[in-house]
Amino acid sequence: MDEWNWLKQHFLSPQFQKLSAANLANRDKLTMHHHAGCTAFIYNADKLRREGESLYLINGFEVAYDTPHNEIAAEKANDMRQKILTMLSEQHLDTPEDELLQQVDFRSQVDAFENVLGTRGGGIKGLGRVEIVGKGKAARRSRPNDIVLEEVQEHARQAQKEARHAQEEAQ
Repeated sequence: MDEWNWLKQHFLSPQFQKLSAANLANRDKLTMHHHAGCTAFIYNADKLRREGESLYLINGFEVAYDTPHNEIAAEKANDMRQKILTMLSEQHLDTPEDELLQQVDFRSQVDAFENVLGTRGGGIKGLGRVEIVGKGKAARRSRPNDIVLEEVQEHARQAQKEARHAQEEAQ
């Protein structure tokens, strides 16, 4: 009973009411609402990568922002796919779209995020505060995103090496 009384007092306190009102106002300003609970975006993307998704960052974005119910997020995800397809089709003429999507690397997905969503505070919107290697000033790093992102980058590099090796053997 003591804990319940403390909780009631806490929720009714002026400090909590002020904080709650500020958070409500900030949520109202959002155009895309995160629907993946407390799971970090990059964890969803990493799970999709382990399941074999080629567009794991973009598909992770769709999971986090529930694109079937969020028109703005769905539009952004489609824009990212189109940026990637346009870039790849310019590099690989006469290659079918489904084959192009299998060739998408980590860097292409990050570039699409940066192009469509922009940057803020040294990081790319939608990816959180993570360091993107080779992108000007180093962004602030936070745990656990930096560890998972480095693992995803390493996996992408390994997959590229394997693909190059397979192409060389085929020739």
